[in-house]
Amino acid sequence: MSSATEIFLIDGYNLLWRGYNFRASGRDLAAQRSMLEVQLKGFLRAAPEAQVILVYDGAHFVDEVTTMPPRRLEILYSRPPQTADELILQQCERRRRAGKLVVVTSDVKDIVRRLKGVPFRHLTSEEFAGRLDALPRRSGPGASRPGKAKAESEKPRKISAAEVEGWLRIFSQPKKRKRVRP
Repeated sequence: MSSATEIFLIDGYNLLWRGYNFRASGRDLAAQRSMLEVQLKGFLRAAPEAQVILVYDGAHFVDEVTTMPPRRLEILYSRPPQTADELILQQCERRRRAGKLVVVTSDVKDIVRRLKGVPFRHLTSEEFAGRLDALPRRSGPGASRPGKAKAESEKPRKISAAEVEGWLRIFSQPKKRKRVRP
């Protein structure tokens, strides 16, 4: 990874709840995370030199690490009793020479002030959400893109397996089984 690479370390739940009002959508937490991940993929398409490390507090979720296409999106869950804030601090220390660090959080007192001595740039969750909102949106699989010929835009784009999996997580709900009493 080149030193020109910007590495965005993002406090996931902070971005969901401070930068967006995803809770008002009525979707469950997994669907909210999937929606955010789709937006971050769009951000990475627009910023080819960027890498995103999305960190969630794992206190209420299973411990897992996921790298999704593009490989520049890494999703980490903290392991209790470690918090997402502590994991972000750890990742900043580990990656301090890997590229230009950008910490995205509105928890200034919890994260930003503890990064003394680590070169980084800070964006609040609200500021970063504004950047995501400013990105051009695709309206569908065959949506035309500015500058592309009409003939090319009429063909549907191929959907990756990771995108299919993301949409399945958003729209799939476990079927409730009825208990049959004897």
